[in-house]
Amino acid sequence: MNDERCMIFLFGATGDLARKKLIPALESLFEKGFLKESPVICIGRRKISKEEYVQLVKGNGEFLNHLYYVSAELKGKQEAELKVLIEELDRKYKCKGNKIFYLALASDLFKQTIEMIKELKLLEGEGKKRVAFEKPFGFDKRSAEELNEIVSAVFREEQIYRIDHYLGKELVENIAIFRFGNSLFEDIWNKKYVENVQIVLSETVGVETRAEYYEKTGTVRDMIQNHILQILSLVAMEAPREFTADLVRDEKVKVLSVLEKGECVVGQYSEGGYEGKVIPGYCAEQGVAKDSLTETFVALKVFVKNSRWEGVPFYLKTGKRLDKKYSEVNIVLKDVASRLFLQEKEKDRKNVISICIFPDEGIVLRFNAKVPDSRKELEPVCMEFSHKAAFGPNSSEAYETVLKEILKGNQTLFTRFDEIQESWRCVDEILAKIDFKKELKIYPAFSSGPKEADELLRKEGRVWVQTKK
Repeated sequence: MNDERCMIFLFGATGDLARKKLIPALESLFEKGFLKESPVICIGRRKISKEEYVQLVKGNGEFLNHLYYVSAELKGKQEAELKVLIEELDRKYKCKGNKIFYLALASDLFKQTIEMIKELKLLEGEGKKRVAFEKPFGFDKRSAEELNEIVSAVFREEQIYRIDHYLGKELVENIAIFRFGNSLFEDIWNKKYVENVQIVLSETVGVETRAEYYEKTGTVRDMIQNHILQILSLVAMEAPREFTADLVRDEKVKVLSVLEKGECVVGQYSEGGYEGKVIPGYCAEQGVAKDSLTETFVALKVFVKNSRWEGVPFYLKTGKRLDKKYSEVNIVLKDVASRLFLQEKEKDRKNVISICIFPDEGIVLRFNAKVPDSRKELEPVCMEFSHKAAFGPNSSEAYETVLKEILKGNQTLFTRFDEIQESWRCVDEILAKIDFKKELKIYPAFSSGPKEADELLRKEGRVWVQTKK
């Protein structure tokens, strides 16, 4: 559909995701020459006019002429009117039946939305049909499998795009390129040279307006099951024979299938101070139970049980209301065999390859250099590749990239169902072994998280690395 016209149906059009991310991404693609002749039919729960919807999404420019709004409560006359509108738009824009359905909804609404699509007969006739689902796909492995049965009864796997927008981030996309395109990295990307791997997604925001969702979900399901395990699989996978969607995803599944859980720390933020203001704790947030045991933080050690990574710990950490907002992958290398420059009170002088996903996209290599005017005193220094400096500041945002790949029909950045199964298997095993009443650690908002997360590494003589301070 990249060069073909199509109709885009955006379900959940009045939700935060659609308003703050998807509509701006569609507008940006329109301004860059994509979607010039494609109508966007926005379907939401609110009974509002198109003009009111435009005000809601704060849209502007010519893109708005291609935007249409319909209430999701389709009954009788409304349903008939929508069918007429779709037929008119298909003729006007010459879409030839090509349709993309984007479900920016909670997963418990997927079933009824698919039923609506069937009832409206939107899958009939000529043209390509594709459907995109926002994460999470299910609540656990069993519910994901039940949901997939429903989806697969209507759509074929090659029509399904299960979204994890992190896979559309420039530096996440580049992980495989950096590895397999450079002997500098790939030749040392194994247990012989790597001491440990750290993946950190740190957030300063709290739950904000997502309390209802978060109370059911928690950080393990919200962040580990998709974003972090997807990054881990890209970091740890073997080189595919070719860089095609299915072969890449085959290798990612192999990683997830041999993942073994180690120790785990879960936490929940309490009241804290920020810029002179008192920030409420999680249990004081609107919509959160006062005695909630939902985790807002997790630090986890896992192992990839294969010949490349045997014995190498992967440390995963993510949380809300932490002191810094950043996302990094740190490949910590083993000490050199020579102890020529060993000093009694040496600093942490491990060499580190850092893939900086946010905020300053790029790669940082940390190595040791001699301090001026000394004979053998060493100091860690960094050599940096800045993506923005090399390629300019106007790279596509993650959702722009995701939408563009759906239009192209390229599934490389989307999770296949066997990936979903394996990631939920890992998460189900993690959650089954946590006693939240006993193990949930409380940490102040805007701190670095529970001290137990630092101890997870410290007892093994390691520390969390943050190359970009």
